[in-house]
Amino acid sequence: MKINGKHLCELSTLGAPDKRGYLNKRGEVNRSFQRRWFVLRGNLLFYFQRPDDSEPTGVIVLENCTVSLSEQEDRYAFELSFRGSGSRTYVLAADTHEEMEDWMRILSRSSCGHLRMMIGVLQRQVADLDESTATESMAATDDTSARLTQTSAVSSSDLDSSTA
Repeated sequence: MKINGKHLCELSTLGAPDKRGYLNKRGEVNRSFQRRWFVLRGNLLFYFQRPDDSEPTGVIVLENCTVSLSEQEDRYAFELSFRGSGSRTYVLAADTHEEMEDWMRILSRSSCGHLRMMIGVLQRQVADLDESTATESMAATDDTSARLTQTSAVSSSDLDSSTA
């Protein structure tokens, strides 16, 4: 895939992010953790050397990503794993347990696949509500028709007794 670096840099700083904050990232070459500023926008996780940097150091596309606790680390670490042979696993660590849980939750919900699944769930809920509303509307119509029939019958008998 070819990505336009200039547009990607612009995207990294546009509007309000979904989440931002410091995480420690284990390097692929240098295996020690490096403190980086992370910015999540949709399904793109940008990371910077510092919060005021204008260009990201890198970006992780979160499609087909699995977020899980890291079994190799003990300092609030979690992993971003991708399907396919030769795919990189990113090891990230938060400063607190609460931050780790928050990052894991939001990152696991950041892929287009997750959004498609949520849209499907919401569409089923709307269909169920439409069906329920239609059923209630039919019941209300039947009830109104029954009342009108009763009122009509009462009115007819009132007219019969008043003419007699």
